[in-house]
Amino acid sequence: MTKLCDRVLFGINGVEIDLKNFKAGLPELFRVKQGTGAEMVVRDAMLQRRNVIFHKWMSVCSADHVEFVTSQQLDPTVRIGAFENLSPVWPAQIKTGCRNFADGPTGADQTSATERQLRLLMAKEMVRRREVEQARDRLMNKIATEMATEMTTEMALEMTARKASEMAVEVASEIPWVAKVPLMVCV
Repeated sequence: MTKLCDRVLFGINGVEIDLKNFKAGLPELFRVKQGTGAEMVVRDAMLQRRNVIFHKWMSVCSADHVEFVTSQQLDPTVRIGAFENLSPVWPAQIKTGCRNFADGPTGADQTSATERQLRLLMAKEMVRRREVEQARDRLMNKIATEMATEMTTEMALEMTARKASEMAVEVASEIPWVAKVPLMVCV
C-alpha cells in the first residue's frame, strides 16, 4: 500500500471504510481491492472534476492504480493515482473543500455498519487462524503418537528377543546333559 493508504485505511478486501474517523479528513468511502496493484474505488464522492480540490488531488497523484468514482458518474471511471507524492497540506485542503459526513446521520450509520463489518471480518480471520493452529496441533500430535507407538513396538520386540535368549541360556545351564548331547534332528 502507498503512503495515504497506510495512513487512512485498512487493507481488508471488499470492506468500505468511512474516512471521517481518520485523520486525513476525507468524507468519501474507499473500497480496497486486492490485485496487481493497490486499487481503491472511491464511491459517493463529493469531489467533482470541476472542483479545484479535485484538480489539486490529481496533481499530487501519479496516474496509476486508483479509480475515482462519483455516484453520478459510475462509468467510465477516472484513473487518479496511487497517492505516492502527497504534499503535507493535502488532507487539510481536502477537508475544507468537502462536506463532512459527520454532520449528518448517514455518516454515523455508515461508520457503525463499517465498524461492524470490520469486527466481523477480524473475528472470522481469528477463527480461521485458530482452526489452522488446531489442525496443525492435531497433525503434530498424531505424528508424535505414531512415532511413540513405533518406538514402543520396536523396544518391546527387542526386549522380548533379549528375554527369550536369556531364558534359553538359563534353561540350558540348568540341564547339564543338554550341552553334552549332540543336537539330533529327526526327519
